[in-house]
This record gives sequence, C-alpha cells and structure tokens, in this order.
Amino acid sequence: TIGSQKGVWKMKWVPNGNATVDIAWGTNGFAGIGRPWDDFAGPAADGTYVYWANNNYHAYNNNLPEAELYLFDVLDGSTVKKFDLASWWCRPDDFKAGGFLNGGPNGLALTRDGNMLLGSHASCLNQMVNPLAENEKDLVVFHNQNGDLIYDHNFDPTALLKWVCNDYKTPPFTTSFQADANNFVVGAVYDLGAVSFGLEGPDGTGIANLAYAGETASRKYYVNYVDYGSPFDGMYTDNQGSVPKLPGDSGNAIQVPGFMFIGHDSIKGVISQQTGVEEAAPSAFTVSQNTPNPFNPSTTINFTLARAGKVTVEIFNVSGQKVETLINSTMNAGAHTVTWNASRQSAGMYFYTVKSDNASKTMKMTLLK
Repeated sequence: TIGSQKGVWKMKWVPNGNATVDIAWGTNGFAGIGRPWDDFAGPAADGTYVYWANNNYHAYNNNLPEAELYLFDVLDGSTVKKFDLASWWCRPDDFKAGGFLNGGPNGLALTRDGNMLLGSHASCLNQMVNPLAENEKDLVVFHNQNGDLIYDHNFDPTALLKWVCNDYKTPPFTTSFQADANNFVVGAVYDLGAVSFGLEGPDGTGIANLAYAGETASRKYYVNYVDYGSPFDGMYTDNQGSVPKLPGDSGNAIQVPGFMFIGHDSIKGVISQQTGVEEAAPSAFTVSQNTPNPFNPSTTINFTLARAGKVTVEIFNVSGQKVETLINSTMNAGAHTVTWNASRQSAGMYFYTVKSDNASKTMKMTLLK
C-alpha cells in the first residue's frame, strides 16, 4: 500500500539506501485496482506473471460482492488476466444470516505444478486453482468448505450462526496454505485449541486437524514446507507465543515469536478407500463420503467402527436443524451402511454426522430434485 493505492508496486532496490518506484512498470510503477477499502493477497511471482488477489471481506465502505484474481506481466506490469471469484467467495445467504458477504481470499501460494492455493481467515473456503486456465469455468481444481470439520466455521452445535462460512469473527483462523511436492495441503490453524494445522489430500478432501508435539494453542499465521533434500527438510509453522508478565511489571504479556518444526518428506502413496490387506479388526473410526453425491432421492452412508458402542447417524439442514435420525443404537465394530431416503426433503445442501463414543465426523451432501 502506498497512500490509498492497494495493489502491486515495482520497486528498485538500492543497496544501503531507499528503494524507489520503477515508473516504467505498470502505470507509474503500479498494477492493481487501487481501491482504498479492499484487502488483498500476494503478490506472488513465477518469472512470467505476478499474481495478486483482492477482496472486501470487512466491507468497510460497501457491501458489494468482490473477490478477484489478477495476473500481471512480470516485465511490464500490464494486466494479462482477471478472474471473477465472487461466485465462490461471496455469500449473500451468509450475510442475511448475520455473517458477512465477502470472505476472501487474502492468502495465496503457488504450488510446484503451477497451480495456486487460495484461502482466508474470514471464510471456511479454501481452493486450489489453475491461474492459467482459459476461463473461470476451468479455473477451480478443487475446493473445500464447511462440512468435513477441516477449517470449518460455526460447526459447533452451540454456534449462533450455524454453518455460516463467511464469518471473520469465528475461529478457526487460517491465513496460510502450502502444498508439498505431491499436493498434500496444509493450512495453519489458530484458536481451535491445541491444533497446529489442517491436512487435506491432493483432491481437497479433509483428512484431519493435527498438532505439533508441545502445541500450546498459540497464535500462528504461516506454514511452509522445506523439501530440497537438505538436513532441514520439514514443515515449519510460526509460533506467536507469549510470556506472562512478572509481578510488578507494567504492560501486557511479552510476545515471543518463534517457530515449530516437524521433519517431513513429501507424502507418497495413493489415497484409496480400498483395503490392501484385510485386518483382523478395524483400527480406526472412519466415515466415507455418501454415494451417490449429488443424489435423488436416496443415498448411502458408509462408516467403520473401531470398537462396539453407541452410534448415532443424524441429518442436518444448512440452518443446523436436525431433519432426521437414521441410527441411534449400539453397534458392533466393523463396517456399516445406512441409506437415507430424502424424498420428503427439499433440494439443497445437507450434512450428516456420525458419532461413536468420543469420535465424530460431519460431511456435506447435495440433494437434487
């Protein structure tokens, strides 16, 4: 930002001096839209293009649906492409429900295969996009949003704005996403208890929220891979911890920035729902995506129990209201299947929650009519 202009400025570095604006690039050194109320993500560059995204998630001056991705020529600053992301990131229904119209993105990162990750602390949505796509129809590689408890907003049963995605006042807050060499995606997670990061598969499927050893639920903004065959390869996350003030000290607790690290080589293998070697007993509680999805009017939900116990399978609408209980009984360990006939329900998005003992998983599904 220079003055009221928000966008990308090209600066000339001066050793031991003050940088100056390269007025031959863009428009007098500037590329962007220049609106003072917008927030933005980037820039990032790959030697050919400079990438920049804007949004209006705080809606300081208006309630216009705004979310765009720009590509500028790295040599002259001209606009090469612009994608309108409003259909993904702007949610009038969330605004009507008490959330916010605009959600982002306010974070972007290039992947090794030329795709890009978009995310925002103001939204449950994160995406992988192909910024070199010919049109907006082919832009999105995958998206992940409310429904699998990875980066979800307002998922708690006591939430006032049930399942509202665009809500920058509700944790978890995620401001950085990175992909490893095989496109397993991690995102820094803050204010969800002792959780360090969320993990997604290469297709955007949420896998789990995970924690470093010794996680203290401290604030964190960034997560980065180092994967170059060095002794320092691993995943690094900042750790904005604090030290409580001593008796007699004035002021607030002292912030002590640091980082957390875990050794990591790129995740390898193939994600599959097929069991390679049959186990004597299931080792984990799992819930699969319903099939078919979308569906009309019936769909099947498969889940596996690690041990026998009380099980509930419940269906909720987008307002968080329970519309049906499919199972409420004691079941044996192993694989189970239940079918939901939604012929009496209206078309739209629904969520199913499978609970067993202390384990629970919620996933989204779409009913078409």
